[in-house]
Amino acid sequence: VQDKSELRLPGIVRTRYFEKVTEEFIDEIVRKVPLGRVREPEDIANTALFLVSDKAEYITGQNFSVNEGLVTH
Repeated sequence: VQDKSELRLPGIVRTRYFEKVTEEFIDEIVRKVPLGRVREPEDIANTALFLVSDKAEYITGQNFSVNEGLVTH
């Protein structure tokens, strides 16, 4: 079995934390996000599922910023 070590860097994700902040705070975050929405847990899960799939078999030792375009390299 090949060791595939990848890192997902999700940033702010809609979780129970969002129950404790105001809509104005969420709107401010969304205004700064190029894709115009907050990350959902499914966005992170889909990245993880891809990385463990056969479709990613040639990807190793990478960092993946699941950040909706907030950070560009």
